[in-house]
Amino acid sequence: MRRWPIPVILGLLAAPQAPSTYQVPLWTGVTWNYVSLGSSLSVSGGRLSIAPAASDIWRLAEPQGAFPLRCLPADLYLNGLLQTEGGVDYSVSGLAASFNAASTPQAGDVVKAVYRCAP
Repeated sequence: MRRWPIPVILGLLAAPQAPSTYQVPLWTGVTWNYVSLGSSLSVSGGRLSIAPAASDIWRLAEPQGAFPLRCLPADLYLNGLLQTEGGVDYSVSGLAASFNAASTPQAGDVVKAVYRCAP
């Protein structure tokens, strides 16, 4: 993920090799914060459009290790922390994500899938 200063953003939107996730500066009135924008950016008629990324959220009443995904790629968060795919925290098979035994979400945890695709 990259952070881009405002003057660079418009040039990147037309670049075919631009990253799939941008972090752009947002002035809050007190300080600058960075906001992540997924691949749902588009420019039409000189206007920047940002569509919200699709996501699923599960609030667990009991431990659960597997979750259905709408499409791939997707990022999984456990209680707000980005999890690592590829066997570190979870693995994906087909359209299902399975957490490893040590990372299995427990009762009271919140799992969020943020899709970087068009579900």
